[in-house]
Parts: sequence; C-alpha cells; structure tokens
Amino acid sequence: MPASNLFFSDRGRGGSQTLAARRVLVAWSGPGALVVVTHQVNITDLTEIFPASDEGIVLERRGAGWIVAGRFRL
Repeated sequence: MPASNLFFSDRGRGGSQTLAARRVLVAWSGPGALVVVTHQVNITDLTEIFPASDEGIVLERRGAGWIVAGRFRL
C-alpha cells in the first residue's frame, strides 16, 4: 500500500498520504484481518499514538473509523 510508505523526509506529502491511508483502512471490508506494516510517523498521524520501535498497534473497526484494540511488543 503506497499510502503506508515513509514520508518523514518529505513532510509536505504527509497530509495527503495519511488521508490516502485512512481511506484505504476505512474502506476495507474483510473478510479476516487486514495487516499493514508501516512506520512510526504514519501510525502517529493515523492514531495519535507514538509507538515504540518494536511495537505493533491493533485497530478495531468502529463505524467510519476505528479504535485502538491493543498494543504489543515484537
């Protein structure tokens, strides 16, 4: 998913890239789990969480968005 690429070196792309990632996540309808591997800066922009370098975030779909269902260390 190109929207999950790192944009740290070009913060000007951040807003549009985060919006694109948010659209993909909200539009996804399964079945099963959607697993997205991305970078801290993207996770923070999408969730307002600042994860550790070895941390994963589990999101649960709620209406037009999501809630943080869990966090885990790798």
